[in-house]
Amino acid sequence: MKNYIKNILRVGDEKMIYQKYAEVLLRLHESYHQLVLMKFNNVEDFNTDYWLTQIDEQFRDKILFTRYQALDNTYYFKPQFKFYDSKKYGVFFIEYRSYTGKISKNIFNNTVKYISYLKRTFYDEKLEEKLSKLVKPNSNNQFWNAKQSLFDFYVSTGNRYFNSYGGDATHYNLILDLLEHSNYINCLRIWRGDDIIGLIEDDDEREALTTLSLLMFEQEVNYGRYEFQQNTNFFKDESKKKYYRSRDMLMGFINMAFSDTKLFNDYPHWEKANNQKAYPHFGKGEKLGFKNLNDSYLVYFTEFNKEKKYKDVKSLMEVNNYLFEFRSFVRNSGQNPHFNGLTL
Repeated sequence: MKNYIKNILRVGDEKMIYQKYAEVLLRLHESYHQLVLMKFNNVEDFNTDYWLTQIDEQFRDKILFTRYQALDNTYYFKPQFKFYDSKKYGVFFIEYRSYTGKISKNIFNNTVKYISYLKRTFYDEKLEEKLSKLVKPNSNNQFWNAKQSLFDFYVSTGNRYFNSYGGDATHYNLILDLLEHSNYINCLRIWRGDDIIGLIEDDDEREALTTLSLLMFEQEVNYGRYEFQQNTNFFKDESKKKYYRSRDMLMGFINMAFSDTKLFNDYPHWEKANNQKAYPHFGKGEKLGFKNLNDSYLVYFTEFNKEKKYKDVKSLMEVNNYLFEFRSFVRNSGQNPHFNGLTL
């Protein structure tokens, strides 16, 4: 019998789990944004004790620095924050990466490709108009999307998904894990932001729900309509953007999987990793996207629209001063270094 958690504090009575995660990420950014951009000529040049003192004392026993070697034989270091220690699979942590992660490189490369496309396709005034929309007015050529991925981080779940599903903690592998070890109600509680993980007795379910909470937090931070977030097809219909939370996308697919597993497995739009299903999306092209999704799939998402059910459930960016703090760091941070020197 799978464990159903009931009768605990609801959202509003205590902090959402995403608020707790945000406080960690914001402190990692505040303390280590400059560090992740630095290169060290020798390993010995990195002083662990010094960098530990840069973060609040309450976080220090959860911090570990990971060393990477660059192609030019210099070194760089990234901080990890431990959230959970699995007896069987190892440590679950987030690694703060900011502009050194894959997302920032992808954003830059996509911008370069788009500029090239515009120059091939348009001429004279039309080209100038479209190019001008890529940069901020009076900004000395600073691109609108040059601060996306400022808070980027990587989620690691030890060896759980490699051992059990032959790969990373992708959305697909996570949903298989949830189908096997948890239930829809507990997934819904995590989506709401209820901090129920410490109340789960079964190790497998606790670890699956921990993974779910971390990946939903990643969606709340990295996808949306703010300057530091990436756009997504889930928000393709601008008039409805404010009525969905970023984590609703993953919750919709979980809803589909628990309601009709065959329909979920037959879903046609997947980004693949190692030739396996990894991350679902809503198709590509003008006639695709979330608002044009087939009704048989769409129904699993629309119930999370804030005009309908769950009106009391907020996105992280709607809670107290969290958005203000994220945006304060954005205002005081430089742009993605990949964009330095890029001109129209």
